[in-house]
This record gives sequence, structure tokens and C-alpha cells, in this order.
Amino acid sequence: ITLLMILLCSPITLSATKKVPDISKNASKYMPVLVTQMNTYWNKCPLKYIPAGQIEQESDWNPVAHLSTQRENGYGLGQITVTPKFNNFLTAVSYKPLKNWKWQTDKYNVDNQILFLVLQDKDNFVLVSKFITQPDEQMRATLVSYNSGYGRILKRHQYAIAKKLPADTWTNGLELAHGPGENALLYGHPLWSTINSYPVTIFKKSNKYKAYIGTTSTQI
Repeated sequence: ITLLMILLCSPITLSATKKVPDISKNASKYMPVLVTQMNTYWNKCPLKYIPAGQIEQESDWNPVAHLSTQRENGYGLGQITVTPKFNNFLTAVSYKPLKNWKWQTDKYNVDNQILFLVLQDKDNFVLVSKFITQPDEQMRATLVSYNSGYGRILKRHQYAIAKKLPADTWTNGLELAHGPGENALLYGHPLWSTINSYPVTIFKKSNKYKAYIGTTSTQI
């Protein structure tokens, strides 16, 4: 079954009138999994193409990608993170659809890796939508939550209010609301810079996936 056939049979369809941009071989291989997971678990996502760019940023669509540093380990397509302080595989199996994932011996499971990313993004989207109203901005804050934790968004929201910055948007709002604690270096760059660059990079990388996944309504 080709990617085109799968997409044409899906609620998310590839437009025959558009020139389809090139994507990597692995992206083409695993895109149907993402399409299925989005249709099943987050069909009302406002910008369905963004998680494709997110996977590219996290792992370049390499199903056995493994980041290993003294600070953390990241595994698989979604770079599920394990540190001395937390293990996001435990978060993954707390979701009902993933409760039977034997992650200890199957960390790189493609279906489960992508499903975790979709479920985590959906949960974070719901949370950030309590105070961020525009879909593009909601997705940017959702990405930051996936990368740095929803707690980071809450801290920035509180700091924005205290500093009288716009607190209902990421761009020119929460992205500017970083305190002295985020001046610490992470992999050679200030923490605030690394956090802020994540959604910018993903939005750029995601553009080429619009023809494959597209957009839908703003209802969750």
C-alpha cells in the first residue's frame, strides 16, 4: 500500500492539485502512522502538519535515534526522554492506549513512539489553550511544553503577567518572558534561547508536510 493510497483513503488527504514537496524516505515510510494516529486520537488538531515537523526535529524520522549525554537519554522518533529525575516512558504508559507498551525491551516501537507524541501534544494543547487563544500560538506553546515541560509555560505565563507582557500569546509574549534562571547554559546556549528556537525551527520544517497532512478545524 503506497503512502498516496493511504492518505487518499484518510480524512486527511493529499491534494492532487498541489505539487508535493520532497520528503525523506523515512518520513514517507512513517507518515502513514502519524496520519492514522492523528485521525484516531487528535482529528481536530488545528495544524495537523506540525507534528510531522516535530518528529523531523526530534529524530530526523530515524526510528532508532538515540541521544545519550550525561544529562539525558532520548529514544526513538519522538525522543522520549529519560533522566535521573524522570522517565517519560512512565508518562507514556499512563495513557490508556499505551498501557501495554513493554517499553523496557521495545523502546523504539514506531507506532507507540508516534502515538505518545500525538497524545502528549494533544494534552499540552488543551492546557495551553486555557490562556492562549490563537491556533498558531497554541501550537507553538504546545511544542515548548513537549520539549521543556508544561511547567515552563506556566512559569513564563506568570512572569509575563508580572512584567506586563502579553500573556495570551507565545510570539512576542511568553517567548519574551524568561527570567534570570533561564540564562544558564544548555549545550552551549542560554536555556531561554534553546527553548525559544524549538517552535521556530519546527514551524519552518513543517511547511513541506502541509501537502501530506494539511490542516483542520480549531476544535479539539
